Amino acid sequence: MGASKKHDEKKRDPLGAGPMDKTQKYVLAGAVLFIVAFVLYYLFG
Repeated sequence: MGASKKHDEKKRDPLGAGPMDKTQKYVLAGAVLFIVAFVLYYLFG
Protein backbone atom coordinates (compact mmCIF):
# COMPACT_ATOMS: atom_id res chain seq x y z
CA MET A 1 0.00 0.00 0.00
CA GLY A 2 2.81 2.41 0.91
CA ALA A 3 4.71 1.84 -2.33
CA SER A 4 1.53 2.46 -4.31
CA LYS A 5 0.97 5.79 -2.58
CA LYS A 6 4.55 6.85 -3.21
CA HIS A 7 4.19 6.04 -6.90
CA ASP A 8 1.00 8.12 -7.13
CA GLU A 9 2.73 11.10 -5.52
CA LYS A 10 5.60 10.84 -7.96
CA LYS A 11 3.17 10.63 -10.88
CA ARG A 12 1.39 13.84 -9.82
CA ASP A 13 4.66 15.76 -9.47
CA PRO A 14 4.83 18.08 -12.53
CA LEU A 15 8.63 18.02 -12.66
CA GLY A 16 8.91 14.24 -12.46
CA ALA A 17 6.03 13.49 -14.81
CA GLY A 18 7.33 15.25 -17.94
CA PRO A 19 10.39 13.78 -19.69
CA MET A 20 10.72 10.79 -17.37
CA ASP A 21 7.22 9.56 -18.19
CA LYS A 22 7.86 9.91 -21.92
CA THR A 23 11.14 8.01 -21.65
CA GLN A 24 9.51 5.26 -19.61
CA LYS A 25 6.76 4.93 -22.23
CA TYR A 26 9.31 4.63 -25.04
CA VAL A 27 11.38 2.10 -23.09
CA LEU A 28 8.28 0.07 -22.26
CA ALA A 29 7.07 0.14 -25.89
CA GLY A 30 10.53 -0.89 -27.09
CA ALA A 31 10.68 -3.73 -24.58
CA VAL A 32 7.24 -4.99 -25.59
CA LEU A 33 8.11 -4.85 -29.29
CA PHE A 34 11.40 -6.65 -28.62
CA ILE A 35 9.67 -9.40 -26.63
CA VAL A 36 6.96 -9.85 -29.27
CA ALA A 37 9.56 -10.01 -32.05
CA PHE A 38 11.63 -12.50 -30.04
CA VAL A 39 8.60 -14.73 -29.41
CA LEU A 40 7.57 -14.63 -33.08
CA TYR A 41 11.14 -15.45 -34.13
CA TYR A 42 11.28 -18.29 -31.58
CA LEU A 43 7.96 -19.77 -32.73
CA PHE A 44 8.29 -19.34 -36.50
CA GLY A 45 12.03 -18.80 -37.06
